Amino acid sequence: MRLRSLVPGIAALAILFAAVPAPAPAQVSFGIGVSVGFAPPAIPVYAQPPCPEANYIWTPGYWAYGDAGYYWVPGTWVAAPQPGYLWTPGYWGYNNGSYGFVAGYWGTQVGFYGGINYGAGYYGNGYVGGEWSGRTFRYNTAVTNVNRTIIHNVYVNRTVVDRGGTRVGYNGGPGGIQRRPTAAETRVASEHHIGMLASQRENQQYAAQNRQYLAKVNNGRPSVAAVQRPLSATNRPASFQAVRAADRSNAKAVSAGRNASAEKTAANSRATQQRQAAAHQQTEKRDQQAAAARQQQAAATRQRQATAARQQQAAAARQQQAAAARQQQAAAARRQQAAAARQQQAAAARRQQAAAAARQQQAAAARQQQAAAARQQARTQSMQRQQVQRQQVQRAPQRPAAAPQRPAAPPHAGGGGERPHDAH
Repeated sequence: MRLRSLVPGIAALAILFAAVPAPAPAQVSFGIGVSVGFAPPAIPVYAQPPCPEANYIWTPGYWAYGDAGYYWVPGTWVAAPQPGYLWTPGYWGYNNGSYGFVAGYWGTQVGFYGGINYGAGYYGNGYVGGEWSGRTFRYNTAVTNVNRTIIHNVYVNRTVVDRGGTRVGYNGGPGGIQRRPTAAETRVASEHHIGMLASQRENQQYAAQNRQYLAKVNNGRPSVAAVQRPLSATNRPASFQAVRAADRSNAKAVSAGRNASAEKTAANSRATQQRQAAAHQQTEKRDQQAAAARQQQAAATRQRQATAARQQQAAAARQQQAAAARQQQAAAARRQQAAAARQQQAAAARRQQAAAAARQQQAAAARQQQAAAARQQARTQSMQRQQVQRQQVQRAPQRPAAAPQRPAAPPHAGGGGERPHDAH
């Protein structure tokens, strides 16, 4: 184990877990920065004690690391620092051959905790053991163990019950949970947080003093994995045994050996990463060159397409102009045809008028001729009568003067009387 002061430890962890976003250092207490060369044990499966009081939130147990090695910090019920706040568990994360711990925190939402399945509602994503309703916390009894004689704000939602799955105790690295924070979890990490409460820190401190919680002693299966209330000077398991000096020295030797191995592994990993980074850079360079070539090709293609589009537009414009010219020519031809037709119609009308006038003149002339002929005939007939009368007068003998004539008798009623002869 390598111990560092508070600020360098935070900075080291910030670099160590650049790929695993964690709460801001000013909002989360890391205590002493810890970097371990070997992974923590798996999360044990254990029974949750009943919730002792209302508005207490379950904080699951976790593996911590001390001068005697990994030790278990039992899960326990803790009063929320204020209504509406939930607990985001801490988690171990892997990077470059080492394992670092990111401490938990209190906030209005549950953030990222490495995808670790801690059980009892903390199944790797959020918390389903209950929810706040105003200033009162309601417990999901399908997941959470509560004392029903004390707590009555409960509900049942069995759809969120975990049916098993891995209990790996760290994120990333060989055999670790391969999960990264969601966008929502990343936003939660930047919100206001409250670090571990005094009761939580005391719970961890007294767990560190109990030899029964050392992983090398309990083989990753602590006999008392959870307590109803946080450990303290007056609340310790009956099996409590103080950590021995030999435990610390052995852990130091083991840690030194494993850290040396981890350093070698880390060096190899860094060399591998450097080679991979160089290869990645070359790949990126080739990709960039290929992308540039594709962009040039795309630009050339766009230019060709633009040129073709302009040519098509020009051709279309010429076609439209030609079509417009044809339309104008057709319209002019139609106007000419219409004008010619009107002229022909006018000429035909004039011819008709002339013909009609000629016919009228002919008719008038014919009537005049007929009238003249009738007059001539009448004169001729009159002259003939006069001649006949003269001849009659010349042939008739001379008669004495006639006696006065009586008035002529009226015509016969039937109109059959004879007219008197003219006296000649």
